[in-house]
Amino acid sequence: MSAKHPATSNLGGDKPKKRRMSLSLESKLNIVKRHEDGEGANSIARALRLAQSTVSTVIKNWANIKMAGETSTTLMAKKVTRQREPIYEEMERLLKLWIEDLTQNNMPLSTTLITVKALSIWEDLKKKDYQVKEGTTFSASKGWFERFKNRASLHFLKLTGEAASSDVAAADEFKLTLVKKIEEGG
Repeated sequence: MSAKHPATSNLGGDKPKKRRMSLSLESKLNIVKRHEDGEGANSIARALRLAQSTVSTVIKNWANIKMAGETSTTLMAKKVTRQREPIYEEMERLLKLWIEDLTQNNMPLSTTLITVKALSIWEDLKKKDYQVKEGTTFSASKGWFERFKNRASLHFLKLTGEAASSDVAAADEFKLTLVKKIEEGG
């Protein structure tokens, strides 16, 4: 008896499966600008070799895309493919300004201090007239902090604290001593 759906059947025909493609913020801004200049969605889609539904969706969400384009300042942010809620963008912008101010004044920074400040800014913005979707939360997790450092180009951020202020030379010396003891069989 043969199977109803053989594993070797090609349901889509001979065409390979089309991969999902994400557009950069720059591309989306280009589509919006062309549409504002009077070009139709079909002609934009043909010119950029995109699906007409993709172009229509970008045009439909033009307000969010323009806001994301205005709030993104770094080169990395221009490559953003997904828009986040404006409150996140504003919170991170204010947090980055605060961090830059502290580093210019040679004030010590720690991960805990930055995450507490991020939560404080988040709560202040929520009290203002920022429209936040129901169920939207912010927890300032470790993962968020690492991604924030990348988005804000803070790779030279020098953190202070227990781990940052430990005696590095003594730790290196201990490692060497420990390796010698292990090799000796002790």
